[in-house]
Amino acid sequence: MNELLHTQYQLVQSSRQVLFQYCQQLSPAELVGSVAGFGRGSICNLLVHNARTYAYWLGKIGLGKAEDIPAEEAFSTLPEIEHYYRHIDELVLAFLACYRKKWQEQKPFPLYGNEVMVTPLQLFTHVITHEFHHKGQVLSMGQQWGYVPVDTDVIRV
Repeated sequence: MNELLHTQYQLVQSSRQVLFQYCQQLSPAELVGSVAGFGRGSICNLLVHNARTYAYWLGKIGLGKAEDIPAEEAFSTLPEIEHYYRHIDELVLAFLACYRKKWQEQKPFPLYGNEVMVTPLQLFTHVITHEFHHKGQVLSMGQQWGYVPVDTDVIRV
């Protein structure tokens, strides 16, 4: 199971890299500029929100790490965001190693002041599906700036 999840995360990383390449064509103002109709405001904020989601669910909740999660406002360039994602990649590897034989074991996790029973597999699935949801929003935001969306699916032509 662990090899499967490692491979699955590599597919996520490959798709993410295509998105980062797409974002390289954005001007600095477009990267941080607000796009009407999107909850996180800017492409930059949305990319950082995705990374913060990994840090919260896998780091704080899954691994019990006490590290501070930087605010969205702490990032304003694509290289800064990509650097943070390298940290997230390390966090994901630590999470995969920690739960490598315990994917279906339910354990209590704090959630909005309550305690819920969740498996590590649910946490991992949550963060990667969350990233793909917002990846589509990033492409839609780029389209608002006049850029043609690219195929960032796991299976690409």
